[in-house]
Amino acid sequence: ELKGIAELAHPVADFQPHYEWLGFEARRLLFDLLEACFVDDELTVEAMIYECREPGVLEWLEKLGPRLRVLMDDHGEMGDDASPESESARRLIAAGAEVKRTHFKRQQHNKVVIVKRNGVPVRALAGSTNFSLRGLYIQANNVLLFEDKNIAALYADVFAAYWSNPKKFHEHPLSQQWHVGRDTPESRFSFCFSPHRDEALSLDPVAQAIREAESSVLYAVVFLPQLTGAVKNAIEDLNNRSLFSYGVAQRTGSLTVNKPDGSRGLLPFAYIGANAPEPFKREWSGGEGNMVHHKFVVTDFNGARPKVFTGSSNLAAGGERENGDNLVMIEDRKVAIAYAIEALRLFDHFHFRARLKEGETQVERMTLAKPPSTPTGKTWFAAYYRTGHVKERDRRLFAGSC
Repeated sequence: ELKGIAELAHPVADFQPHYEWLGFEARRLLFDLLEACFVDDELTVEAMIYECREPGVLEWLEKLGPRLRVLMDDHGEMGDDASPESESARRLIAAGAEVKRTHFKRQQHNKVVIVKRNGVPVRALAGSTNFSLRGLYIQANNVLLFEDKNIAALYADVFAAYWSNPKKFHEHPLSQQWHVGRDTPESRFSFCFSPHRDEALSLDPVAQAIREAESSVLYAVVFLPQLTGAVKNAIEDLNNRSLFSYGVAQRTGSLTVNKPDGSRGLLPFAYIGANAPEPFKREWSGGEGNMVHHKFVVTDFNGARPKVFTGSSNLAAGGERENGDNLVMIEDRKVAIAYAIEALRLFDHFHFRARLKEGETQVERMTLAKPPSTPTGKTWFAAYYRTGHVKERDRRLFAGSC
């Protein structure tokens, strides 16, 4: 696995088809945005970057030259002279860009690109995806592209406040409330920016949505086992409720699968590679770091009040007080369904892996269940119609209330 400045020297062009496939829509949105800015002289870019470690991204930023302003994290190892971020800053300054290295009490953790046309904000890209090889091509992540001038202007205002006085942002009016960027009858987007003095401002609405969920809570949260605060408590309480919930949570070297029945499976990434037959036996363990880097919660995706919470925020109390971050609340059924599908994809994949691990000594061939051999035999779907069974909640959620 590449580390340090070596990441910036990696010949990504030699593997472009592979990275286009691995990065999928997130890579396409980011690269298409940067290319569109380069070819249109009326466009300028302001970026808030935590990791700057993907060679292709850095090259596009260099091409923008004096049309680019960047806020780049310098907390901890990011500020070391030999870090990829320090090298990226030197290269961008040499290309004519304005670069300010900064952090708050802890990190400048946003991953944001703002596009302006003749000084007027027109587009903004945000999400959980770091601009690095790992962020784009190894981790499960998400990117949001807002083609809405009101939302772009909101991010631009935050950039300006960060740029002028990052240490005082927790006192700035932008940090003191949620901001509505879009409000139509069935599509409402609200934004909260940190750091702020009280984490309750941003995290209580997430916890409240989880507590008030009527049918389901689905999530993928990178550091959930290490979190403190209202969101962690609300997710832990799901095990005591009858609604359908599941999720995946990253932790060092492994991943926790929180199952609908309340049980958990702890999954080392190297498990399948060590125990499965070929061709799966050649599976890479994922190297150091996180594999699931999402930070999202979806409540009642097919109910009357679907909500999604996502962004760069880790949904942690300390991070909301000390990091530069953004959290997005989306009240839009189409978006909620998209995130629910991603949660389902992740859960099914890692639940399968956890089931294999629970077998420990052997991996059995999986086959479709057969009908019962006698009229009184038990059918494979019986549990899905047993009142109060977790599989009944599964059926009602994904197939309707039949």
